[in-house]
Amino acid sequence: MIRVDRLWRHRGQLAAPAANARARWTAREALIVELVDGDGLRGQGEAAPLEGYSPDSLDQVERALGPLIGARLDETLPDGFPASARCALETARLDLAARARRQSLPQLLGVPPGTRVAVCASVDPGSLEQQLAQAGRAWSRGIRALKVKIGPRAAWSHELALLAELRRRFGKALSLRLDANGTIDAGELPAVAAELERFEIDLLEEPVSGGAWSQVEPVRVPLGADESLQRLDPAVVDAFRRGVLTVAIL
Repeated sequence: MIRVDRLWRHRGQLAAPAANARARWTAREALIVELVDGDGLRGQGEAAPLEGYSPDSLDQVERALGPLIGARLDETLPDGFPASARCALETARLDLAARARRQSLPQLLGVPPGTRVAVCASVDPGSLEQQLAQAGRAWSRGIRALKVKIGPRAAWSHELALLAELRRRFGKALSLRLDANGTIDAGELPAVAAELERFEIDLLEEPVSGGAWSQVEPVRVPLGADESLQRLDPAVVDAFRRGVLTVAIL
C-alpha cells in the first residue's frame, strides 16, 4: 500500500534572472510530495509549474494534492488533475520503486551505468562582450553547448555578430541552439533558415507557435517545439507528422 504522507513548498533564488519573450523570473518555487509504502520506504516527487508559462499554478497544484495527504494513492486520478501535480506523483512513485529495489532512478529506468548527459548553458541578453564572456565561462567549465535567444529577424544584427564570433572562437566543437520564442513570421522562416545554415546550428527552437505551424514547410535546419507543446494544437501534431518538427523540448 502506498499513501501520500507529506507535502511542502520549496523556494530557491536563481543565481541570475531567467527570461523568455513574455516573462522574467528571479526565483523558482515548487511543491514536494512524499509517498510512503507499507515498509516505511519513502519517495519524493516535485511539482514546479513556472508562473507565467505553465498552464498550472502552484496554488492549483496544492489544492489538488492537499486532499490526498494521508490517503491511499489510487492508480487513477480525476479528470482535470493538474499536469504538474500528476508529474509530482509519478516521479515520487518512481523514486519509491527505485528505493525498494535499492537502485538509483536512472538504473530503474534502464540507463546504462556511466552514462553522461551533456549540459547546455544559456547565454543571457547583454552586450556582445558580456555574452562572449558568459560563453567563455561556460566553455571553461567543460560545457560544449550554448542556447542563444533570438528575436525578430529585423533586429538580428547583434545575434548574427554573436553567432559569428562564437563560431570563430570555439569552432565546430561548440553546439549552438537558438530559441526564437515564436517571434519569427512563418513566411520568413525559409529565409531565416537559409541565413542560419552557415552557422551549422543544432536546433532552432519555437520559431513560430501554435496554429502557425500549419504554414511551415521543412527547412534545412532542425526545428523544435517548446511552448507549442503546452496544448497540442492539431497544427503542431501535423508538423511532426510532416517532418517539419523533429525535436520536442520538454
